[in-house]
Amino acid sequence: MTEEDGGAPPSPREAAILEEACWLADSGRYADFTDIEHVLRFGYGLTNARALLDRYPVRRMLNRRCADAREERLVGRGSMRFGAHPMAEDA
Repeated sequence: MTEEDGGAPPSPREAAILEEACWLADSGRYADFTDIEHVLRFGYGLTNARALLDRYPVRRMLNRRCADAREERLVGRGSMRFGAHPMAEDA
């Protein structure tokens, strides 16, 4: 589904979902891609989130971002990654 895994480039909708998934991963609040998939499916109503995220390169990338963000959060390092959500009105 992504160019990185040899598929077609993502549609604008898929790209927006992937961007949101990355933002969620970078928040440090989620352990891995399954937590993010759950939020997207049941919190945002994106029933196709599993199909989009359940690809090895995407899973690996989200899991790495989750781990890095959780480590930064635990260590207490400041990071721009934890700023306001880019879609927020005050961002």
